[in-house]
Amino acid sequence: MKLTSNTLPACGSSTRLFPSDLGPAVETPASRGQFQFTGPQATNNVMRYYRVRSP
Repeated sequence: MKLTSNTLPACGSSTRLFPSDLGPAVETPASRGQFQFTGPQATNNVMRYYRVRSP
């Protein structure tokens, strides 16, 4: 995955132990510290943990 200064990798899981990659999280608006990403399993689970990794 190619990352730019406004994208970072996002991970998600129903447990904190084994997160899987969700793809890029895009900082919106730029330089504000808020990121948007798509979590395809979000509607199938009661609780999910998400994080955006910074290099």
